[in-house]
Amino acid sequence: MIPSFLSKEIREVCENEQIAKKMLGSEIAEKLQNRLADIVSANFVTDLLAGNPMLIRGTSQTYFKLDLTSNCQIRFTSNHNKPPLNNQGKIDWSKVRRIKILEISQTQ
Repeated sequence: MIPSFLSKEIREVCENEQIAKKMLGSEIAEKLQNRLADIVSANFVTDLLAGNPMLIRGTSQTYFKLDLTSNCQIRFTSNHNKPPLNNQGKIDWSKVRRIKILEISQTQ
């Protein structure tokens, strides 16, 4: 798949291991690199297996989350100009090849 990033800050954390370690710690930075490698090597969102992928339907946006650790996750959405849709008019994640990483969030 082809990832893009919601912000310059998220891009820097994802692309620069030193920044990721400083911001997230070594363990999470390593997991982040592993999940990003999984994303790049996958053909479609539904090919992702690691990180307990889960579809989240919010009130304003539908996105996927991948766990990095038990208290940290990466969230992303489709980044197609015209997302592929299924028969119900919802995003067909089995055809999504372009994603936008929205955030890396930690919970306490």
